Amino acid sequence: QAVHISEQQEGIMDGHIPPQLGALAEHGAQVAYMLPALQPRHPAIHPAAAAGRRQDAGEQLHRGGFTGAVGADEVTGKKWGLADSPEDRYNGSGKSSGIYTANTWPDEANTADGADKSTSFRYTKNQYESGIARHLDYRFELPNGTYSVEFCFSDPWGCSKNPTAYANYGKSDESLLVKNAPTDRTVIKSNARVSDGELTINFRSEDKAINVCYIIIRPIETETASVKGKKGDLNLDGTVNVADAVILQKYIHGAQSLTGEQAYAADMLSDGAPNVFDMIIMRRALVG
Repeated sequence: QAVHISEQQEGIMDGHIPPQLGALAEHGAQVAYMLPALQPRHPAIHPAAAAGRRQDAGEQLHRGGFTGAVGADEVTGKKWGLADSPEDRYNGSGKSSGIYTANTWPDEANTADGADKSTSFRYTKNQYESGIARHLDYRFELPNGTYSVEFCFSDPWGCSKNPTAYANYGKSDESLLVKNAPTDRTVIKSNARVSDGELTINFRSEDKAINVCYIIIRPIETETASVKGKKGDLNLDGTVNVADAVILQKYIHGAQSLTGEQAYAADMLSDGAPNVFDMIIMRRALVG
């Protein structure tokens, strides 16, 4: 079931963990990012790649580069999203409450929460009609390292054949994830390398549209700044207590930075990305 994490944050910080989110944390220990069924109310956007070159249960609009107008996600503390202009060029907002961008739409006919991740999608909108090369791009802030990328495609209208997916398209570490992929919701997995703190997932096609159902990114091997100290001890005083939770909460909200040793201690799930899920584990340890 899709969970709108940003709506649950206050409860998490108070130690009240929603059942759906608790399950997500337990089963997602090795997941860096998960964009489940890309439904209208759960899309993600980041317009730095508007020209097409370059769940968490909910998606977000990232209005520019990582130094642009939108900062880190308030829940994960990371900068990520769909790369496109936020302009609703084709008045999609009249269809549903989803996020509509200049070149992409959510599946406006599938608005219910809780759908299987492979049954909905985000798709390129009117790029063919406008003479624009078909492109759909996501960007994710991640520690340098190697990641598994999982996704699938659909073809609901018979015009989304043979898509190709890249990691870091147009960058020095560009790699091909899949070429001429199936569009019958077959699960596709490939590996990608992050060398500059950012992973981009870039979809291209010669057909009229691209329909992407979901994206899951899992760390395989990440570079940690330090392996000193012990998990949970963010203030490095030898014990794990409420003071450590306060530091982690401030970090998640962007109010405090962490040293290498602190980042290692904060990463309770050892997935290379201290975030709200590590706070969940810490809270459980403190009350348990």
